[in-house]
Amino acid sequence: MYFAVLTAELQKRAAEEQIAYARQELKENTEGVRNGSLLRVSGIQGGLDVLQGQQAVLTADLQVTDDLLGLPLDTKLDLQPIESIGPDRRPLEEYLQAAWANNPEIAAAEESIKKARAAVTSAKSAFIPDITAYASDTWQNGVPFIVPNVGAVGVQLNYEVFDFGKRRAAVREREAQLAEAEENLNRLKDSISAQVERTYNAVERTKNLVTVAGQVVALRRENERLSKNQVTEGVVTVANTLEAASATYKSQVDLLQANLNYMLAWAELKQTIGQVPSL
Repeated sequence: MYFAVLTAELQKRAAEEQIAYARQELKENTEGVRNGSLLRVSGIQGGLDVLQGQQAVLTADLQVTDDLLGLPLDTKLDLQPIESIGPDRRPLEEYLQAAWANNPEIAAAEESIKKARAAVTSAKSAFIPDITAYASDTWQNGVPFIVPNVGAVGVQLNYEVFDFGKRRAAVREREAQLAEAEENLNRLKDSISAQVERTYNAVERTKNLVTVAGQVVALRRENERLSKNQVTEGVVTVANTLEAASATYKSQVDLLQANLNYMLAWAELKQTIGQVPSL
């Protein structure tokens, strides 16, 4: 709503300047038609330009009314134009790392990989034999010719030698599940990387548009200033000055739209990397 109202107000001022220009041109054309230096069609075209300017003003007024729908009728807003907002871009790799770290799907995929690796380790452990170590000590005094204390130590090993095929199949199944989990993680990272890179480039492009639009505004203002000076010198007509003023407002509308696109590009980039967009 903020940008819509600002844009509508600038469009209205541009249309008002256009009306003033069209009326002045109509006046000059009417005098030209009267003294025979211009054809009557020039006067008709001037009247048409005035009506088109009035139509643009009414359209801008309706746009402002629609944007303020829900507010009291006597509400008056004094909106200040804003400059483009956005931090300096960091290297793309930093945004990729942030996107991967904040994405819940990637976190779930990484957890699946951990579980799959644990399952592979568990399946391979089936090849490890069951080994038990033991020690015992026996004391007797009933038989004189036998040593009273007898100690023993040993190792007991249990191993199934006939189910190697089953164990290998279990290991292969777990390894396939691990490979699938790793492939899923890579696919998610590639998809998110493409989104981050797209929005990252959009920020740069919209920033360039803001720069160009700002330069256009500066040139339009300079042209308007020169036109006013040339009117006093009799080089150009008043209509030319009014036309230059209208063009200045139109360039400000373009700059405002470029700023909005730049801010929206930053918001989309932040959303893509899992941060809360803010302006």
